[in-house]
This record gives sequence, C-alpha cells and structure tokens, in this order.
Amino acid sequence: MKYKIFLAFIFSIFSFAQEVKLNKKIKSDSDFLHLSGLVIPKNIDVFDRNTLITSSKNDSVISANYQDKNKENNISIFLVPSALDEFELLGAFKNENAREGFLLSETIVKPSQYKKGKFILQELSSDFDKNEQHININIIKAGRWILLTKLIIGKKENANNFVEFSKNFKDILRPENIVEKVPLSRLSNIHYSRASFRDSLMLQSTMSSATHKMKWIYENVNKYERAAGIPELYLDYHKAGLVGFIDYSLMKNPKTPKGTQLTYDYLNAIKKIKESGFLNEFLMSKYHNCLIGPKDYIFNFDGYEKWKSENKFDINMDDLYYVIVNSKKLIDLSKEEN
Repeated sequence: MKYKIFLAFIFSIFSFAQEVKLNKKIKSDSDFLHLSGLVIPKNIDVFDRNTLITSSKNDSVISANYQDKNKENNISIFLVPSALDEFELLGAFKNENAREGFLLSETIVKPSQYKKGKFILQELSSDFDKNEQHININIIKAGRWILLTKLIIGKKENANNFVEFSKNFKDILRPENIVEKVPLSRLSNIHYSRASFRDSLMLQSTMSSATHKMKWIYENVNKYERAAGIPELYLDYHKAGLVGFIDYSLMKNPKTPKGTQLTYDYLNAIKKIKESGFLNEFLMSKYHNCLIGPKDYIFNFDGYEKWKSENKFDINMDDLYYVIVNSKKLIDLSKEEN
C-alpha cells in the first residue's frame, strides 16, 4: 500500500475559525492578483469593487467587497490560508452561518463539487432570508486556501434574479487556479486527542479508524481531487472511518486488547448503528446534511428517527478522537501517481 501515515500527538484539538483583524487597505484600480493565484476582479458583472483590505499582521489574508450601482446588493470575498485538516470546510461553514445567526438545521444546505478541467474542489453553500435580505454563503476548499463568498440581495423577493449569477460566480474567480499553482500531496499527519489514549483498545480503534479513512482516499480519490485537500464531504469517507473503529483488519496486530467500559460502550454503539442499516442516515444527520451521499442511495430518515427513538445511547457519539491534517510538502503533480 503506497499511502503514508505519520503519527503525532496534540494536547487539544483546534478549530479552523480564527478571527483575523483586517485593517490594511490595498490601493488598486484594476484586477488584483493575490499571492495565492486568485485574481480579484475590479468588476464582477454589475458589481463594482469598493473595498480591498488585508491584515497588517498577515497579508496572505484578503477580503474584497462589491456593490451594485443601486447599492442594494453586495458581494463579499474572503480568502484565508487553510489549516489543512479534515473538518475545516465543515467547521468554517458552520461558523459562518452562525455569524449570520443561523444553525445549519435552519438553512438550505447544498454540498457539492466544483469541477474545472482536471481539478475537483469540494464546496458547501447555504441560502436563507434574514430581515428583508436574501443571503447566499459559499465556501470552497482550495488546497492551501479556503475561499468564502457571500452574496447579499437587498430585497429577498429579487433573489431568483441572481440564481444563475451565483452559479456562474465561481467561474469568474476560478479557484481551481489556486490548487493548480500549489497542489497538496497525498501525505497526511494524524493528530490524536487525549481521549484516544484512555486505554489500549481505544487507541487501537482510533488508529484503525484513521487507517481506514486513508485507505478509502487512496482507493477512491485521484491526485487532482486530492490536490484540493482532504475530501471531507464524502459520506463514504466518514463511513470508512466509523466502521474502522470496529474493524481491525488493516492493523498489523488485529488482536483486540482490553479496554475500559467507556470504550466498550462507544464501540458497541457503533456496532449497533452498523447492524441497524442506518449508518448513512446517522452520518448525514450528524453532519447536518452537509455530506455528499453515495450515488443513487435513497435515505430513510423516517425509519432512522424511529429506530433512534427506540435505541437510546448513553454515550456521546460526537467525541473527536483524532484529526487528519494534510502535509505541507511541495509536490509536482506530473510526477505523482494517479
């Protein structure tokens, strides 16, 4: 097997969201080329750029704002360096919606792929009405960068007029250029939380889970999609990890060590969900419909909710035992295996 895993321990798991103070204006009367390779246009359709700012402490972060001539509709663009972890897109999306005062369960969420040329980038978008406005949020995982765009329609009854525009908006920005300029490799680090070390069984289960995820990526994601980052939106990716907690077939020593009752309860809960046939529904619910499900799969959420009401768990199924983080190693895609 030709994928590589590097092990590391961290004392705490950190999130993507970091507040960046944007306080340095950039003077530019034309299209602006950012160091990432992203071109920030002077004009986008009927929108004119009126603000271009960065941070005095970190000029790799950049934000631009656009407004139409009637000053009723706005576009915001925000580009920030990626933390390169497997939950970054999901975390950033959740945080951005929360800033607008909405839970993911209160918005229309659309997970999808942005395909241009050889490259495939994962993205999440949401639409909701706030006061008299309609807001569209879109976040794309673009290799070493996270690209956020926000479209604010001044009058929500005019939202339909901008549906086609929002679809074509990314073609103007061309985020695939960011990935092509500095692609990511297949190499990853695994950061374990304290909870994974509570006993030998939990540690083996955690290592097995991470190994199953890495194997799934290696077998299902080519180098051009992998260049954009860990493909965290695939339901089957998370499914491989969850099943990996109870399947030790990929471990060098598949024997089951002893564990504490807390670990047994957690692993038994996974077994119970798997045996119920509702593993896909469990994961889709856990991630608030932000995942891309298997092709042609028909979800049975009513059946899952009924099963869940009859099978209560006393264990927290949302505990995080590890995070996979992409390596920063520079690569030449032409020399990489597919």
